[in-house]
Amino acid sequence: MLYNVGFFRSQTADVATIVVGNLSLGGSGKTPHTAYIAALLLKKKYQIAILSRGYGRKTSGFVLANDLATPNSIGDEPHQFYQQFGNKVAVAVCENRVEGIKKLLKINPNIDIVLLDDGFQHRKLKAGLYILLTHFSRPFFKDFVFPYGNLREKKTNASRADVVIYTHSPKNMNIYDKKQWINKAKQTISQTIVFSNYKYLQAIDTEDNIFLLDSNLRLLLFTGIANAKPLIDHLETEKNIALTHLQFKDHHQYTKKDAKTIIETHQTIGEKKHAFVLTTQKDVSKLLPYKSMFDQAAIALVYLPIQIEMNPEDTALLNKKIMDYVINAILNKKYQSQSSKI
Repeated sequence: MLYNVGFFRSQTADVATIVVGNLSLGGSGKTPHTAYIAALLLKKKYQIAILSRGYGRKTSGFVLANDLATPNSIGDEPHQFYQQFGNKVAVAVCENRVEGIKKLLKINPNIDIVLLDDGFQHRKLKAGLYILLTHFSRPFFKDFVFPYGNLREKKTNASRADVVIYTHSPKNMNIYDKKQWINKAKQTISQTIVFSNYKYLQAIDTEDNIFLLDSNLRLLLFTGIANAKPLIDHLETEKNIALTHLQFKDHHQYTKKDAKTIIETHQTIGEKKHAFVLTTQKDVSKLLPYKSMFDQAAIALVYLPIQIEMNPEDTALLNKKIMDYVINAILNKKYQSQSSKI
């Protein structure tokens, strides 16, 4: 409220900035959507950084990811970004995003764009483009501020977004239904509203071996994410797989005791011939310190990578909104730099 009325002032950065965030308390898909945008910009040969708060890490201040980084040092989502992109993208964490951007640019002044994962409520920074995610089954306009609902802030603050993405949307929505949902979400005339859902890729283990998932399997699935329902629906409904599900809290930091519980549970579900357990890409890296326990039990750690998918129309709308902003922001920066030299 104090930022809205001007009591506190937001700062802008000397670089193009894109925020991916939400109004809810979690589970809307920020990580795969941030990864989608990073991949899009990498194809255009831009130098990119991803800056996150690093929720759940055991460090503080600014930390730049490297090959020694772990979920404990930078948080599980930033660690997932680093695993996915490696040195192609600078991945960093910092509670103060303004300070984080300054330090990123000091390390590499040639960075073109900084993506801010989960930065919608970080009002100290005034970003250039705001992308708001809302779960299709529980959209922000039907919700209420915590503790009466699941929102971090008032639903009217969705007006700060340049783009609203309905995540976990039904596939093949007809034009009439889409128009209704667009009108419900749209807070300003200029907002772009698009629909996305998840595409599950091939199941692989920590050594990139491919595992086939078919209806003959009875699997142990364990997750430490905010909303495991889409994954469970995919496995049970689309793949017709019988599941035993171990649910841990979101951002759970696995212990040796947890690894033992997973192994012992797997040994009781009655499918000795299928010697693997299934989890998410976010969770698997946090079990790596205990991989020897799984190896000793002859159980592979297998996970399902995901990526977002949209129909061609929504893909074009989102990509155009992102690219128009990035191109204009970089051109304006170059113009201002040349003007100051003159």
